[in-house]
Amino acid sequence: MQRENERSCYKKSLSSPNVWRPAGFGDLPHPVLLLNKGKRPCFMWKAEDPGQRPAGMTPNFMGFTLIELLVVVLIIGILAAVAVPQYQKAVVRSRVATMLSVLKSIAEAEDVYYLANGVYTIDARELSLETPADCQAVAAQQMWSCGSFLVDLAALSNHSIIASYCPGHTGSYTDCASVRDFALFFPLQHSSSSQKECVVANNSTLGTKICATLFK
Repeated sequence: MQRENERSCYKKSLSSPNVWRPAGFGDLPHPVLLLNKGKRPCFMWKAEDPGQRPAGMTPNFMGFTLIELLVVVLIIGILAAVAVPQYQKAVVRSRVATMLSVLKSIAEAEDVYYLANGVYTIDARELSLETPADCQAVAAQQMWSCGSFLVDLAALSNHSIIASYCPGHTGSYTDCASVRDFALFFPLQHSSSSQKECVVANNSTLGTKICATLFK
């Protein structure tokens, strides 16, 4: 019985111009039958002209406004400005952690060589150490190129191994020294200092951020 009443009401709404309109909807054409949760018919009119739509109703054919797009772009820009530097620091810190592990292995091999010969060696081939992962010997076996780091064995006169962070280096210590962001100093057994150090180079902003908290 209820279904028949709904069908009758719907047919009547299509044929009669004087049908009931909910308060506030105005005189808009094209009745559309909607059923609420109580299955009671309610008539609503869809506007052909956007200027006819009732207040508070947003037609589904409208797109984003220029202001809305600009706000979204601005928010994305702010997030990128904050997230990208933090991501960059996190990547460098991960590389530093890996490099410290490599330096520790090199230092242990150098100390073993020193106990056997009384001196340190600047030739990587004389160390009882396999080439560390992701590293390759350069500059007459006196350096190791390990990704963004260049490890200098020739600086052992200070009884420390130096690893300079200079992405894009060519395997030359001179070229690396002019563009490096920071350098890690890993002391050997007979070094005057037993502390690992991080030294900022070339007034690098990245180097300042990394070294500020690395060994604190």
